[in-house]
Amino acid sequence: MVLPFPPDCPPADAVSMAGTFYRLAVRGLAVNDSTTPACWLRPYETRKGDLYGKEHECAAHGLSLFESKDDLDEARDINPRIAAKPVAAVSITTADGVLKHTPTDASASHHDWWTEPYDLIPEATIIEAPREVA
Repeated sequence: MVLPFPPDCPPADAVSMAGTFYRLAVRGLAVNDSTTPACWLRPYETRKGDLYGKEHECAAHGLSLFESKDDLDEARDINPRIAAKPVAAVSITTADGVLKHTPTDASASHHDWWTEPYDLIPEATIIEAPREVA
């Protein structure tokens, strides 16, 4: 169950943005499939994640997105675990919440997205199949 954001969340430096962003989806979806609610679990809901069970932390409510498909591809090149997941494209409007640029070593275009409303399940489409992982 998606919970409301904790106090002082989203962060003050998160901004409204519009455009197409990319997200790793759950396994089992094919190109042109719509994403499912399981694709949009918040980090505090994701059992294997560092923020599992930490719903009191703002970061645990942000959905991970990439502004650049190329950056996501590079991250998939580095990490076989994420290479095995399909990629979804989601179109965001300024009314859909706020994003914070949170670059990582693997991706300069990584963002965290706090949706509006907090329990929004976005509509997105799978645009790339999982990669074969040896």
